[in-house]
Parts: sequence; structure tokens; C-alpha cells
Amino acid sequence: MKIKRLEISDNISEPIVFDFSSRTLIFSENNSTGKTTLIRFILHGFGYDVSSTKGLNFNDYNTALQLVINNTFHTVERGKNIKGLVLKTQLKNGKYSESVFETHYELHAVLFNSDSKDLLDNILGIYYIDQEYGLLNWNKGTVIGSNKFNITKFISGLQKYDFSYEEAQLHELRKERDRYTSFINFKKQTSTEDRKFSIQADQKMFYDNLTNERSMYQYKIKKLKTSLNDYTKAYDSNSKLKDLIEKLDLYIIKNDEKPFKIEKHNIYKYDETVNWLKAKILDIQEEIKSYNHKISSIDFKLNENRGMFDEYIETTMDKIFRITSEIDITENEIESINESLKRSIKDLETTMEEKVIKESKLTISSIVKDVERYLNAFEIDEIYSLDEIENMLFMKRNDKYSGRVLSHIAYAFKLAYIKSIKEKIGLVLPIIIDSPTGKEMTIENFNKVLKVIDKDFKDHNLILASIYNYDIQNLKIITLKNQLFDSSYYQAK
Repeated sequence: MKIKRLEISDNISEPIVFDFSSRTLIFSENNSTGKTTLIRFILHGFGYDVSSTKGLNFNDYNTALQLVINNTFHTVERGKNIKGLVLKTQLKNGKYSESVFETHYELHAVLFNSDSKDLLDNILGIYYIDQEYGLLNWNKGTVIGSNKFNITKFISGLQKYDFSYEEAQLHELRKERDRYTSFINFKKQTSTEDRKFSIQADQKMFYDNLTNERSMYQYKIKKLKTSLNDYTKAYDSNSKLKDLIEKLDLYIIKNDEKPFKIEKHNIYKYDETVNWLKAKILDIQEEIKSYNHKISSIDFKLNENRGMFDEYIETTMDKIFRITSEIDITENEIESINESLKRSIKDLETTMEEKVIKESKLTISSIVKDVERYLNAFEIDEIYSLDEIENMLFMKRNDKYSGRVLSHIAYAFKLAYIKSIKEKIGLVLPIIIDSPTGKEMTIENFNKVLKVIDKDFKDHNLILASIYNYDIQNLKIITLKNQLFDSSYYQAK
């Protein structure tokens, strides 16, 4: 995948167009001319929810992001007056097929050729790196905006493990923990007295209602799985049909015109149909996961029978205060429950992590060896064994490392992840780095990172945003001068 062009329009001024090459530097002489804004517009063009900058609301703009994937041109269109995310794919006859997606998951399933939500959730944290977050968290943390990265989920997505049941359990445990936390905070605000909590509920009706609801969800899942099987068969059949038709050596005769052969490129709307089937499969899979979440929620309530006071919300604040004052549970008891829930959450996360480690030994070993090789190439003073690097992969805290070493470690892991995706699923990701050079990462040290990228990632699109220039061959420089949409906003060379 390579990023070729970004067009931005505000529906008032003339659209501005940025063309990118294999190696592109977005440059300015200071830090306030929009480099980060342009980078974030690229991510916005991909369909991500990213934070706007300098008072700009990205949703007020139209973007057209042109990509090249396996020698095929694709354009993602997004904007204020555009419904959903529109993907236009250029066909061999010069025409375009068009698909519309409601969510970025559906779009990314096509762009990144994966139906793994765990992988799609974490892939941005692989190919986008910035100084604020990207060099601090190589295994868990914020990428940008609401986008997160988690090493366990990334590897499980890469290996196509199904953690939907465990994720549903974690969701319920966290929700239960948050309820108790909110309740004790509410108690502190409404009174300093001890509260009493008494629940009078019809237990039989409670269990019957939940059991009936659970059966209904199971029935819906069964129907959805039947539909999923039908759509999957249709998708597989369509994929094979294209090759079969070409092999049959069929010709079409129209009136007295010269017969022409039916080939892959002239089957009308074939790609559009296949993309629709792929999106439909993803939709059904997500709906099944949603019902599994609901079933896990019901199982949790049936097993634990906690949080019953949520069913007794009154309509006036006075009644809330009165009922709260009757709750016979102390702050210490709630803290004890919360500690128990935290342990359960930690135990479940550890179980998932252990499963990933146990069943992904080859993938982890490959990542660790690449990290060791990259760290050696970066010529840092410290030497780390393979065991130490594997421990880094899943470590909870990284504050034992200095800023300089931390930056090199982060780059080594990120590059190793990009390489693992290419080897595992054949996806060549772009590499986007915002402000790579700072107090801890000097130009000299970053040039060592660039040497590794030039050697191991020649076929990857590299986009940098910086106030510094770098020693890169065939580097295209986009120099930002003024604010967005000014007549002399930038120049390229």
C-alpha cells in the first residue's frame, strides 16, 4: 500500500492537492505551520477518528485519499456532504467501481485485506509514529485520539485468534467495577453518613427474564451463522468464478461487431460485488460478536447477581438520596469488591496474554530477532539478550529506560511489527512519522533509523513531518509556508 495523493477541500476555496512519492518529507522552518495538521488529514482520509488541530474541524472538509494497493489505484472519499466512506477502485478498462461503507472497519477490511477486528483496531499503532505517544508505548497505550494499541490484541489479530468471549467477560467486569466506583463517589457527594442498601426483588422473575433473553440471543446467533455461511460461500464462489470464466475462453458477439473475449477486467461490477460481500460478512461477524457480548453479560448477572440496585432508579433526586441512605454497604466493602474485580480483570488479561505467548512462539521469536537486529543497527551502547527483548514485548512499564534508549527500542519494535505484517499477510504498510527528531532522538541517531528503513523497507511508502532535513535518496520535500488554503500554502520539489 502506498499513499499517492491527498486532496482537501472546504467547499469555498480551491481544493489543495498534495502528491507523495516513495520518500516524502513534509517540511517547515518552524513548528506552527501545519505539518501535524497535514499528517492528521491523511489519517482522517483513511477514515480514522483523529483529533483536529488549531481549531479546525476535519469533518467540515472533504478529502480524497488516493492509494495504490497491488498496482491498483483506490481513492477513499470522505466529507461533510458525503454519506459514509466511499471507495472508488480503478478497473483495467479505466472505469471505476464504487463501494460505500458505513464504518471504517468495513473499509479497512478491504484496504488492509483482513477481517480481524483485533488487527484492524491496532494497525494504526503500527504504521503511524509520533513523538507524543508513539515512542513511549510499543506494547500498550494511546496512538492518537481514541485509537489505542495493545500488543496482545495485535498478535491475536495477526494470528486470527478469537478472544470474543474473553473480551465480553472483560467488558462486564470493567463495567461492574465502574458501577461500584461511581456508586461510592455518589455516596460521598450526597452524605457523610453510612448508607444502607436493601434490595427487595422477585428473584424468580429476575432469572426467568434473563434466561428468556439469553435464549432469544442464541436463536438470533444461529440464524446469523446460517446467513454468514451463505455469504461466505457466495464470496468464495465469486472469487473462483472470475478465474473460471477467463479459462473457459468465452467470446461475446454483438450484432455485426467483432467478437471480444470475456476477461477478468471486463466483467461489469465484479469488484463492487465482491467488496459488498466482504463488507456484509464483516457486518454479520460483528453482529454475532455483539450478541455474544450480550449473552456473556447475562451469564455474568446470573452468576454474580451483583449490581441489583441499578434496577431501582427513581425519578426524583430526593428519592435517590433517601434510597442511597438506606444502602447497607460501607466504602471499605465496596473497595474490597473493587479490588476483587481488579484481580479478576488482571487474571483474565494475564490468561489471554499467556495464550498469545504460548500459541504464537514463531511470530514472537521472529519479532524479537528483528528487534535485536535493529537495535544493533542503531548502535546504542546497551546490549539486550533475546530473552530481555521478549520481556520488553509484554512488559507493563517501560520507565526503567532513558529517553534516548526508549526511542530506539520503540522504533525497533514498530519496524519489527511492520515486517511481521508483511510476512504474515503480505500487506506492505506505509510508514508515517510525525516529528521524529527531538531532545532524545538526535538527527544523527534518527539517520541510523532511516538507514534500516532504506535497507529493509525499500518498497514501503515513507512520509516524515519535521523541521529538519534528512539524508534520504530521492526525497520529495513539501515545504509548508502559510496556513491551510492560503494561496502560497506550500511548495514541492
